Amino acid sequence: MLSYTFVQHALLEIVLLSIGLGLLTILVNLRDLGVLGTGIGHAAFTGGVLGVLLGAPWLWTIATGLLVALLSSKIEGKRVSSANSVIVAFTFILALGLVLSYFVPGQISTVMGLLFGSMLGVDIFDIVLTSVATLLLVIFFVRYYWEILGTSFDEEYSAVVGMPVKTLRLVISVLLAFYITVTIRAVGTLMMEALLVIPGAVALQLTDSYHKSWKISMALIAGSGVISLIMAFYWNLPVSPLMVVILSLSFLIARFLFKQK
Repeated sequence: MLSYTFVQHALLEIVLLSIGLGLLTILVNLRDLGVLGTGIGHAAFTGGVLGVLLGAPWLWTIATGLLVALLSSKIEGKRVSSANSVIVAFTFILALGLVLSYFVPGQISTVMGLLFGSMLGVDIFDIVLTSVATLLLVIFFVRYYWEILGTSFDEEYSAVVGMPVKTLRLVISVLLAFYITVTIRAVGTLMMEALLVIPGAVALQLTDSYHKSWKISMALIAGSGVISLIMAFYWNLPVSPLMVVILSLSFLIARFLFKQK
């Protein structure tokens, strides 16, 4: 199994995802960023379609994801919640992507790949992009760990004590958008939301230590990814949906068999 190059690429991608998504999933749960992640994922779908039609797919994917992340923060106001502002931002882009997909040659395979991902189809370029995005996340977390935690729990108090609340919020949104868009080919639009939410939800269910929760979420993503990769190789199944199934079962076990923290 490991003698195949595409399996080696997929395994390396899973390791990188376990680090990057493992960091992001706790933030998504603490900051309630699930809707933003969904909006960015749908925008990345449209960017992928535009890229197939016009060329430079990764450029279009990243651009549309960043556009939604920035636009959602700009249109949020006192009478518009963050969730609703994201819905306003990405609904048009998603609809546009679905319309444009009908002009894509080999429409079904292209759309299915963007929606559900193709972990076994990642190449060196995908791995390089994921490596860069993961490295940026690690640097950001190491440098601003306590500020990230502080602003995640109480933005008003953090602002009073001098923390750069607005800047951190913007940087987190941009990094989230960048990570989603560069990994969308491997993970898929529809699976991304689950991978951003479920590992963190399980980890926070198992421990009241936020330091440990990041480690648990990384282990969950890596474990589910390796198991899914083995099943995909021998039974010709999609990796990302298998990961979501395994993580969802893990959430049910954590929720009902372990005492809630």
